[in-house]
Amino acid sequence: MKMLADKPNRRFAIPDKILLATDLEDANHLLLHAIAQAKASEAALTIAHVTPSAETLPLDARAISSADAAIMSLDATRALETMAAGVRKAGVACDVVVRRGSPQDVIPELARTSNADRLILGTHGRRHLKRLLLGSVAQEILSKVDLPVCTIGPHVQGASAHGKPRKILHPVSLRPGYEQSARLAWNWPSSTRRRSRCCT
Repeated sequence: MKMLADKPNRRFAIPDKILLATDLEDANHLLLHAIAQAKASEAALTIAHVTPSAETLPLDARAISSADAAIMSLDATRALETMAAGVRKAGVACDVVVRRGSPQDVIPELARTSNADRLILGTHGRRHLKRLLLGSVAQEILSKVDLPVCTIGPHVQGASAHGKPRKILHPVSLRPGYEQSARLAWNWPSSTRRRSRCCT
């Protein structure tokens, strides 16, 4: 049974549901962190992928047919189901979602409809999806969600086996509302509390 935190933002520090958004190329890297974080808080995990719609593709790629789009969605679903099977084998409840559209619109909507308490997101895409998940798109997603977001770059080292960082650095601007994010850093699983630092 989870230990109940005595702070109002308990579900942010110890989520019940984590949403992982992946472009498939970064999935193996992000899954290590997602599994570790889910285990640390006994959270369920949803793995989501957004396939491009005609409106989100560059002009030279808009000739994609509806049949091709359906195949892309089916391939993505199969890939996510394979990942989910591995996540479940690791002892974490997991489901998958594939949607068409633009990540900056679909991911915030999924965050709301799935009742996610945390979003894990790669900071940029690779290969043919590079245009869709660049840093500017990640930034737009950040501006549209009202929950903690863990962004993970491609050069981050492997995840802690316990999903708990050794040290948290929390920059604050001292603008109104900073207290909530500072409490979130402080309330992260107890093994990290003594090593959290705030700076202005």
